[in-house]
Amino acid sequence: SRYAKRAVIYRCQILLVATLDWLS
Repeated sequence: SRYAKRAVIYRCQILLVATLDWLS
């Protein structure tokens, strides 16, 4: 479903931001 796809993208974005914040 579209909702599931959006949830996955949202989670990936959160993980990316958290990783960049941790590295900086």
